[in-house]
Amino acid sequence: MEIKSQKFMFFDDWPYEYSKGFKRKQGQPERYKGNPILVPDKPHEFSRVSLYGTVSKEGDLYKMWYPSFGMEGKTIAYLCYAESDDGFTWKKPELDIVPGTNIILDESHDVRGQSIIRDENEENPDRRYKLLVRPGHTSKVISYVSADGIHWNILDKAAINADSDSHIGLIRHPETGTYMATMRKLKGDRRVWLSTSSDFETWTEPVLVKEPDINQSMQSQIYGMQITYYGAYILGLVSYYNTLEDDLEGWGKMDGTMDIGFAYSRSGYCWHEGFLNERFIPVSGKGNWDGQMIMPASHMIINDDEIRIYYAGCDHSHKPPYDPGKKLCIGAASLRPDGFTYLEAGEEEAEIFTRIFAISEPGFTMNADATKGEIRVQVCDGLGNPVKGFDFDDFIPVKEDGLYIPLKWKNNPDQSVLLNTQVRLRIRARNARLYSVTMVNGEETPKYWKFREIDYRDILYMRSIQV
Repeated sequence: MEIKSQKFMFFDDWPYEYSKGFKRKQGQPERYKGNPILVPDKPHEFSRVSLYGTVSKEGDLYKMWYPSFGMEGKTIAYLCYAESDDGFTWKKPELDIVPGTNIILDESHDVRGQSIIRDENEENPDRRYKLLVRPGHTSKVISYVSADGIHWNILDKAAINADSDSHIGLIRHPETGTYMATMRKLKGDRRVWLSTSSDFETWTEPVLVKEPDINQSMQSQIYGMQITYYGAYILGLVSYYNTLEDDLEGWGKMDGTMDIGFAYSRSGYCWHEGFLNERFIPVSGKGNWDGQMIMPASHMIINDDEIRIYYAGCDHSHKPPYDPGKKLCIGAASLRPDGFTYLEAGEEEAEIFTRIFAISEPGFTMNADATKGEIRVQVCDGLGNPVKGFDFDDFIPVKEDGLYIPLKWKNNPDQSVLLNTQVRLRIRARNARLYSVTMVNGEETPKYWKFREIDYRDILYMRSIQV
């Protein structure tokens, strides 16, 4: 997959020389006002429908694979399927696996923590859909394949050596083709391990990649982490379990609440959180359907004009037994594209200066909201000197809100002088929010989720400094 466009995002300071006056802030997904969007209303759903499962979008059709649980006495679990035209109003079709229901894996599969992908690069149509799950009756992760996402066949009963008693994350990286799965290695050990595979058959031994940070509360545990490919990054929705200091009943600590944090990685192995003690999606508080526990679906949905996040929630704590009157339901939230982290400038002018990069074709765009102020951009050479025609005084200020705002300079200077050489950007802003800056590099129809980060290994850059 060839990716031409490069992008500056603001998760951290790696691509920048300095930043003055900006405040880095975490975006906040907006809950859908019609939540919950899917509730347990079928006999086989008991009082609990969860998103230890997946929502995907195929063309204009949203698909959801979700488990239902009965937890009175012996736990009974089914994997169910639903469809939607808009992602908010869902239909539960009657299928042929358990006639008259939307169950696709019955009680015999004992499903726990499954994650599903549609593999666009799979050559065998019988393996178009792939699933990882750690059933309740085994201490291994099992793999399944399917032609239609409805009828499944077991591929390997011991695919990954991990007793993961929580939600598994799964993606296939579109650039490398590598399958990446996040999970627990040991039952009850609430941290995140990663296993990879080149063929979905032979998996590496899981390695530890994320655990609570030393700057977080001692009562923070990680229930799981669901991952999504996003350009130069892999993004993680972290299921945080907030335990109670006075809960001393064994290692497991069964009482507490759950909410969602945000993490990012450039590799899948080294993970960072810019806001360790600020939740990306917090619980809404007691008395609400998602008041005390929320858990994300296995992937975020990347739409043209929004990032949509599905999650399950309930208004009781983690500690059983659970009140069947407080149902576990499913809801949705939306985020602005690139809105995970942004830079905010106040009344006083702020400035940020990038590291060296190179472009092969003209064109810059910006994702920003400057409706209450303005943003100006200067293009510099490698030593920080303004390029003639591309200084602040030449720039036509950005004073609008948009995802792909074109950057323009007066008199339309020839951008060919910027190509295949060392350049930098110096950006100044006042009363504005800056989400990202993109170097288009000839991409005909840029997509905000497909981009490279500036990189010293870039061939053009290496040539220019003769490394």
